[in-house]
Amino acid sequence: MSNFSKIEDDVSKNQVMPRELISIIIPARNEEGNIERLETELLAIIDTLPFDFEIIVIDNGSTDQTGKRIKEICDRDIRWKYYRFSRDFTLDMSLTAGYHEARGDAVVVLYSDLQDPPAVIPRFIEKWKEGYDVVYGVRTIRLGEPAWRNLLVKIAYRVIRWFSEVPIPNDVGDFRLVTRQVRDALEECSEYNRYIRGLIAWLGFRQTGIPYERKARSHGVSKAPLSIFYCTRSVQ
Repeated sequence: MSNFSKIEDDVSKNQVMPRELISIIIPARNEEGNIERLETELLAIIDTLPFDFEIIVIDNGSTDQTGKRIKEICDRDIRWKYYRFSRDFTLDMSLTAGYHEARGDAVVVLYSDLQDPPAVIPRFIEKWKEGYDVVYGVRTIRLGEPAWRNLLVKIAYRVIRWFSEVPIPNDVGDFRLVTRQVRDALEECSEYNRYIRGLIAWLGFRQTGIPYERKARSHGVSKAPLSIFYCTRSVQ
């Protein structure tokens, strides 16, 4: 073996492989009361994981101090990125913008109200590493919500599933992980009025669910419209 080959071998052994990047998309609208807890709970989870992270907050036209709170976090943590819409362009447009900006090998969607707990994210990652392209959270319990709303949500899920050409899982929201391949396929979809959950189901790929307990809101109110004509929004 030549000296040059030996040097190459030594360099190869000592090389530090770059860590995989996970993007976390956080849509937010008028959530100033939840931002501090969001930062605390999210970082408590991701700072223990062997991955790099970027956290993309899409502010859907907030009229409170949500933007100010997020900008303060961005100033002290370069992993956080903030984008703001000039008005409310709907949740699905926020998600579309987030997926567009995401650079990660995997992409997670997490709502800013923390009803979907960040502690589930490591379980998403485990399934990703097992070879799944889409790992979605399945709500087994919805705490802190009135019975009539829970009933409406269950009906809405099943109505959507009944009329859809593609099976959309029951009791599943936007809380999920998708691979870069799924994110890129989603980018190729040309629909203007988007229903992201339906598009991801339609795209196929290898999918699985993780059961979890959805928490009650600790601050603020749900931004989901209540009309049955907006059932795809009220199943948030």
